[in-house]
Amino acid sequence: MHSLQFNTPLPIYLGPIIKEKAPMHKHNHVYVDILMPQSEADSSAIRSCTEWLTMAFPLCGVPHTVFGALSNAAGTMNVYICFPRMIHRDKMTHKRANRIPKEVLDFFWEHVLLPAICAHVDVLSAPYVSLTLKEVQFKAQKGGKTKMAGWPKAVPFSMQVLKQIQKTMEAIIQEDPS
Repeated sequence: MHSLQFNTPLPIYLGPIIKEKAPMHKHNHVYVDILMPQSEADSSAIRSCTEWLTMAFPLCGVPHTVFGALSNAAGTMNVYICFPRMIHRDKMTHKRANRIPKEVLDFFWEHVLLPAICAHVDVLSAPYVSLTLKEVQFKAQKGGKTKMAGWPKAVPFSMQVLKQIQKTMEAIIQEDPS
């Protein structure tokens, strides 16, 4: 989606959740249309094609991770963030690689998500938001023996703040697309 839409505040995890398998590791028969990038020859041609081809792609094959979670009396529903430009097959198994490496997740949280959150956190939430990934990981180690020990804390943000965070994330990515 281009814009987040929730009726309740969305708790965002302040650090990546690292597991052995991707959250959606089995085919759930949900497909997304992935835009196929134009070749250099097509885009530089005199009468270049303005239409982009799309390909139906299984959602479980798109590299993704847990971004936040919505909870109610019925249970918890994870909210995922997907990285469609990372779609590829594993060189050894030739299966789709949908799990994002820890280094990439750490980079995303440290350089994109946490700075965007810190730019828009209000006075009431500021004491609960960690400024660095090392701080988030240190606090997650103190989780004790609960089921969620080792998971980073999730801080809820209103829809208005979420949209601001999303715009700042987009600006950070546009500044340095590497």
